Amino acid sequence: MPIRRLAIGLVLALLLALPAAAQDFQNGMIVADECGGRSILTKGRDWLALAEQGDANGQFCLGVIYLIGYGLSTGDTATVGEAVSQEPLAQGAAWLLKAAEQGNTAAGCYLGLLYLRGEGVPQNDVQSHMWFSLAAAGGDKYGSKGRDFVAKRMTPAQIAEAQKLVREWRAKHPKKK
Repeated sequence: MPIRRLAIGLVLALLLALPAAAQDFQNGMIVADECGGRSILTKGRDWLALAEQGDANGQFCLGVIYLIGYGLSTGDTATVGEAVSQEPLAQGAAWLLKAAEQGNTAAGCYLGLLYLRGEGVPQNDVQSHMWFSLAAAGGDKYGSKGRDFVAKRMTPAQIAEAQKLVREWRAKHPKKK
């Protein structure tokens, strides 16, 4: 999983620093990312099956497939590599939310980034801060970097609201032992 962490860090750094980097990301610059040792694009059908069964890693990887601008056809034979015509960022965000709700911190980082940029979800610094904070609390170093970045553009009242949302989210999603 170090490759995944490195890729997430690279993408996060690029997207936070360079607005044009989002286009490169969507065009598949990070296609070489690995999810659980499987090529993220060549195993799209596998990720779909796992995601639909509730597997957090499958949901995360399927979400990333949609974020980079690839998706699965809606027919009986799912294929990866064809452009998705119906809001791939929103579909990616939906799968990432499912993964994050199960404690996948990388999915939380991606959600933080999506809310920060308003891609696939409405732009919302409070939600961005919340998701980055949850990822950071789960041990994700990119979560703390994202949280600190978005906090610089927030008011103290917005930060307090984000912290309140974190507490509420934790109360609804206790850690599994």
